[in-house]
Amino acid sequence: MIRSSIIAINDGNRYLLYHDTGWDCDFFPNHATDENESENLRLLADYLSNGFDIPLSDFTLERVTMESHEKYSTEHKETRFYDYTLYKATIHRMPEAWKADRFHVDSKDCMWMTVDQMLADPHMREINADVIGMVKTRL
Repeated sequence: MIRSSIIAINDGNRYLLYHDTGWDCDFFPNHATDENESENLRLLADYLSNGFDIPLSDFTLERVTMESHEKYSTEHKETRFYDYTLYKATIHRMPEAWKADRFHVDSKDCMWMTVDQMLADPHMREINADVIGMVKTRL
């Protein structure tokens, strides 16, 4: 079982994604889930702050839901089981770099996309339709 926390960051109608080179796919920011909720929130906040160049004081995180999914992993070539915990990040002060449609922070190439744009992309749909659907129905 792979346990992962997903961070949904919305700028109004689009969500922040980053390009994962291992999967060759754009994903929501995500991090391995810690069993302790307060520790998980701390780890997620540090990951978002350090990995996406946003001060800790400029956002808050709120747990939305947890869902389990079984799906084929195109990277690992096997069926895997995932527990996803979805968090919503509320941005209080948008970093200047984030105001572009595409931007680079830390070592990540980032972009903003609507859920419909994500679902229209066959590669994203094949790899991550379950997570995209979770965001669409829960937020």
